[in-house]
Amino acid sequence: PAEVDWEPLLRATGVDAKTLAPVPAEWAPPVFADQRAAWTASWPGKPGVPIRIEAAAACGRAVSLRIVEPWTRPAEEPAPQGGFWNRASRLVDVLAFVLVITVAGFVALRNVRRGRGDRRGALRIALYLGAMRLLWFLGAHHAASPSEEELFVAHLSYSMFRVGLAYVFYLAIEPYARRLWPRMLVSWVRVLEGRFRDPLVGREILIGCTVGAFGALLQILQTWIPGALGGVPALPSFGTWSLESLRGTVPTLVSIVGIHTQQSTNVIFPLTLLLLFRLLLRRTGPALVVVSVLAMVLFY
Repeated sequence: PAEVDWEPLLRATGVDAKTLAPVPAEWAPPVFADQRAAWTASWPGKPGVPIRIEAAAACGRAVSLRIVEPWTRPAEEPAPQGGFWNRASRLVDVLAFVLVITVAGFVALRNVRRGRGDRRGALRIALYLGAMRLLWFLGAHHAASPSEEELFVAHLSYSMFRVGLAYVFYLAIEPYARRLWPRMLVSWVRVLEGRFRDPLVGREILIGCTVGAFGALLQILQTWIPGALGGVPALPSFGTWSLESLRGTVPTLVSIVGIHTQQSTNVIFPLTLLLLFRLLLRRTGPALVVVSVLAMVLFY
């Protein structure tokens, strides 16, 4: 085949052409190729940060381009040991999960024995989250195969896990939240009763949409600000569901349901930790400080 014109792809990487130097290819391309090429260069705007560009072509057409950063390691190479804060984050993550699950189970059982808690509301929210999780099955890759049964059972098991988790946590949290933060539950209870047109419910939804839009705007600003200030534009943030909409209409709807289900479940753990430290410290302010510090260790 004719020689491949790599120049448009190299230009798209944003590296300074003056820093490009051809070198032998080292990284295997993810798809079939009959030509390979590689270059070393400097990170755009960061001359001290070396990078490697690996490209591949098949039948005279480019099929792969990869930028290898200095910290990238082959999959078979053992991951480097993290520092103190990385190890602390993993340890706190495990301990917090075990602590929250144990405390929630104990408190939920005690509330049930004492006749506390909204069991009807707990069952409704648990079944709702379980049904939303089961809808993820529609976005899976389906084929005429006996494995479809295994796929459905796998999704069903995760759904039942959500049902049990939500039910236990709701029975553990709701009685204390009703006593400590009663205003927080007013619109929530009205939703569980089916009063979707209640003005207070509408207000809470508008506040939630506003906060969500503000969070999305912050993500856009994180990408835009570095380039606007003369630096290197940041990579766009993306998550598990970001590319699902490219697969079609059904995966798009499933991704919306998936994000909703995950976020609804994720709020359980921090709320339980907040309640736990609120009961231990007897004040909301110090409890918020402790939970915020734990979150910093976990995520930052």
